[in-house]
Amino acid sequence: MRIKKYLFIGLVSVASCMAAFFGISAYTDHDLTKNLETLFAVFRDAMLMDVDEPDPEQLTNAGIVGMLKTLDPYTEYIPESSKETLQFITTGEYAGIGALIQKAGDYTQVAQLYENTPAVRAGLKTGDTIVKIDGVDLKGVSATEVSAKLKGKENSILKLTVNRPYGKTGLNLEVKRARIQIPAVAYAARLKNDLAYVNLSGFTVGCAKEVRQAIEKVRGKGNPLKGLVLDLRGNTGGLLNEAVELVSLFVPSGTKVADVKGRNPQQLNTLYASGEAPFKELPLVVLVNRGSASSSEVVAGALQDLDRAVIIGEQTFGKGLVQTTRPLPYGGVFKITTAKYYIPSGRCIQAIDYAHRDQNGAIEYIPDSLMRAFKTLNGRTVYDGGGIWPDLAIKTPEYNVLVASLYVNNAFYDYANRYQQLNTKIPPTEKFKLSEKELKDFLSFVKKKEYTRKNAMFEQVQRLENMAKEVQLDSTMRSQFASLRTAFDKEFEAYYSAHKNELKELLEQEIVSRYYYRAGRLAYSMPRDTVLLRGEEILRQPDSMQHILKDISPVDMRRESVRIKKKSQRVG
Repeated sequence: MRIKKYLFIGLVSVASCMAAFFGISAYTDHDLTKNLETLFAVFRDAMLMDVDEPDPEQLTNAGIVGMLKTLDPYTEYIPESSKETLQFITTGEYAGIGALIQKAGDYTQVAQLYENTPAVRAGLKTGDTIVKIDGVDLKGVSATEVSAKLKGKENSILKLTVNRPYGKTGLNLEVKRARIQIPAVAYAARLKNDLAYVNLSGFTVGCAKEVRQAIEKVRGKGNPLKGLVLDLRGNTGGLLNEAVELVSLFVPSGTKVADVKGRNPQQLNTLYASGEAPFKELPLVVLVNRGSASSSEVVAGALQDLDRAVIIGEQTFGKGLVQTTRPLPYGGVFKITTAKYYIPSGRCIQAIDYAHRDQNGAIEYIPDSLMRAFKTLNGRTVYDGGGIWPDLAIKTPEYNVLVASLYVNNAFYDYANRYQQLNTKIPPTEKFKLSEKELKDFLSFVKKKEYTRKNAMFEQVQRLENMAKEVQLDSTMRSQFASLRTAFDKEFEAYYSAHKNELKELLEQEIVSRYYYRAGRLAYSMPRDTVLLRGEEILRQPDSMQHILKDISPVDMRRESVRIKKKSQRVG
C-alpha cells in the first residue's frame, strides 16, 4: 500500500509539472491541461484500483502506442528493448549471427542468410527451424523474442539446436556472434556497352560512399563508362543526409537538393550538394517502383527536377516526411515526424492521403483539384501529391493467381531448401539451369504437398463443401465436389505446361539465392528484368535520353503523358 501511495503522489506531481510546462509554452488552451490531467488520472486509477493490478510498463506502452495511432503512421515509440532495431535501420549494423527469421508454426525458421556471416560459417541454412537456443526450447516463442535472443555481445558463443528440412533433426550448431554490417550496395556489375549497374538497398550510414566505391570498382581500368543504372526499387529509404550525399555524386556542388520545412520557421533548412561530383557527366538512369520511399524519392525526385536522370519504372510510395529521434527516460526513443521535405522544383512528394492505398500498396487516385503542377529545370511539368512519377512508366509484371499462390505459400522457397539438401553446389549464376527432369520433380513436389490447393479459388470450393455438410447435402453433391477438385488439379497442370518458363525462372532465382545469396538473386534476374533492359536501351540512345530530359514530361496522376514543346513526338 505504501508503494501505491507513493505512486499516487508521484503521478500527481508529474501531472502538475506537465501542466505547468505546457502552461508556459505556446499552448495556453485550458483543454491541454485538462486532457493531461485526465490521462494521468486514468493511469493512476487503473494502477490503484484495477482488480488484476496491471503491469505499469505494459499499461504505459499500450497508452503511448494508442496515443500515437492518432498521428501519422511513421511516428512511433521505440522502447529500450528495441533500440538495436533502430540502430540497424540507420546504420545497417548490429551484433548477431547474420540471419533473417520468420515464424513457422510453433517455432521460428531461417528465412534468409547474409553472405560471410557467423550463421553461414557455422553451417546454418535457409529453412532451418530453430528449436532451441542455449538449451532453452523455443516452442511458442515469438519471432521478435527469438531475434532478441540471437543478438548479443560481440564474440559471445550461441548454441543452437535446429531441425533441417529434408535433413537432420536435433542438429547442434555453435555460432560466434559478431558485428554484422549489411552492405547498402546489394549488387554492382559492369553491363554490356560499357554501362554500369548499382543496386542500393537502403540509405544507411556511409551508403553514398559505398555507391561511389562500387562505381569506381566497376569502372576499373577498362573503357570509360558510358552510363549508369542506379536501382532504387524496393529501397524504403533511411538517412536524408545520405540521400543528399548520393545526389552530390552526380550534380555540381552548391546545387539545391531539398528544402526541409517544419511547423516552426526555425525548422527551415535547405540542403545543397557538396564535393567534387565525380560522376556529374555520367549519363544516368534511376529505376523506381512503389516500394521506393523516403530518401529514395528524394534522390529520384531531385535528379528528375534537375533533369539529370531519366526515371524509369512505377510511381513511388509517396513518403515526404522527416522523422527526428528524441531520447526518452529509461532508454526509450521517440521517433516523431517533425518536417516535410521539398525537392528542387518546390513540390512535396508526400502522398496527400497516406492511409488509403490499393491492394498492391500504390497510392489511390488523386483528384485533379488536389494536384499542383511544378516545373523542372528544363521546363518539364511535374506534379506533387503522390510520390515521384517516372519519365517512362513500366509496370512490374503481375503473376497469374496460381503462380502467386505458389509464391505466397512458399512452394518455391520450400523446394529450394530441398534442392540445397540434395545438391552441395551449383554452377555459377549465369550458367545455372534446371533440367526437364528437375522441373517435373517440382511439379510432383507441389502436387504432393498440395500447394496447388492453397489458393482462394480452391478455398471457396472447400467452403461450399463444408456448407453442404452442415445442411446434410454432402452425400448428394459429393461427386460434384470431387469433380471440381479433379478439374482444378488438371487446370493447374495445363497452366504449368503453358507457363513452364515463367515458373522455371522463379524457381531458379530462389535456388540461386541459396548458394549465392542476395547478390546471386539479383545477378540471375538482371537478364530478364524488363525495367532494367529499358534503362540500358535508353542509355545506349543518347539522343532519345536528351529528348526525354528536355521535352518529355513525366506521366501524370491519370497515367497520361503530358508533353511540352514537341507534343507530337514519342520516344521509342
